Amino acid sequence: RREGFELQAAARTRASEAQMLQEKLLREQQLLNDEQQAAEQGAARLRQLRGELATTERLRADVEGELQQLRQRAKDLEEKCASQRAWQEEQRQKHGSSEVALERLREELRGLSADKAKLQREVDEVSHERTRLEVELQVATPALQEVLKRSQGLEDRLAMRVRELGVEADRLRQIRKDAN
Repeated sequence: RREGFELQAAARTRASEAQMLQEKLLREQQLLNDEQQAAEQGAARLRQLRGELATTERLRADVEGELQQLRQRAKDLEEKCASQRAWQEEQRQKHGSSEVALERLREELRGLSADKAKLQREVDEVSHERTRLEVELQVATPALQEVLKRSQGLEDRLAMRVRELGVEADRLRQIRKDAN
């Protein structure tokens, strides 16, 4: 009889332990689900940042191409200005006393200077935009690296929790088996 009471007490203790382990397993499963959700959110954010990085890189390449075109255009205009100045000098020598011709050349030179100033503003704007894009790229790069690092940490934690839960599940099965 005493042995029966001891067995019943032992069975109640094991049942209580099994109940506690089962509750712990449920909590651990909830934590695992939370960690998986956080990892998925981190992966989604990483994909988004990679997409933004690719777009920024394309924009940067486009801006650099436009800047090169503007530089070439400015160079061409400077050559045109130089040839216009040479032409102006030739005209001045041919028509030294012709105020009308000189005024016309001055107007053309002012127009070219205005074009050059306009092009310089465009070059400045493109340079500013390029600088802004480079800053955005520099700002986005550490965030992307942090997300990659955090994602790797979450993956490592998830793998460790899966192993721990596997051990807990094996232990629970063994306790149930022993209880039966």
